[in-house]
Amino acid sequence: MKNKKKHPDTMTIWEHIVALKRVVIKSIFLFLLSAGTVHYFRESIISFLLQPLGDSSPNLQFLSPLDPLFFILKIDFTLGLLISIPFIFFFIWDYVSPAVPIHKWVPYVAFSFVSAFTFLAAAYSYLLVTPIVLNFMNSITIPGTTTAFTAMGYLSFLISTTLVLVLVFQLPVFIFILCALGIIHPSEIKNKRPYIYLILIIFSAIITPTTDVITLALVCLPGIVAVELGLLASKLFLKRKTV
Repeated sequence: MKNKKKHPDTMTIWEHIVALKRVVIKSIFLFLLSAGTVHYFRESIISFLLQPLGDSSPNLQFLSPLDPLFFILKIDFTLGLLISIPFIFFFIWDYVSPAVPIHKWVPYVAFSFVSAFTFLAAAYSYLLVTPIVLNFMNSITIPGTTTAFTAMGYLSFLISTTLVLVLVFQLPVFIFILCALGIIHPSEIKNKRPYIYLILIIFSAIITPTTDVITLALVCLPGIVAVELGLLASKLFLKRKTV
């Protein structure tokens, strides 16, 4: 007979530690499995990641003997993390959910949206942000110089931009969960909207890999939309809850 999950109040400290250990082990295993899968298909993936460069991709350079190895490992671990994030979120939620007074369907909805927004952020970064920023950078010419990208420099830019956008795209889920838990109310977000947008702009300016206005705008605009989506979802949730 299958054992039911114990309520946190009835669990000992050791049982909490064992349960947390399972979450960590499952998360690490899934991350390594994802990274290993990415490594197996690395040639096709690398070719795909270099496409935004267009004709510039053959000119990428490695500046040290170890750079090709680090280049491959960076792709493996970063994509492995992106694939694992939604599932790791679900593992963590499954661990904390017995102690959280919230509807059972909320984590499944949140899991679905985390997965969807992670994919949208990666697609937005790859299809729109990266080509626009690269074209803008290539348009800046200085007499007597040539523009050349290193392989590690390009990969760092692509990964940094994608991870920043993944975080920004998770704002609706974050706001929705906070409102569902009763930590904040949609009216509080609505009243403090200008301050939230100001913080978002400052945060984006700090963490974006480049300092140009175009990149900042391409990060901030989805962030503003994400805040509004989170606010709308929270209002609908509370409205349904009171019905």
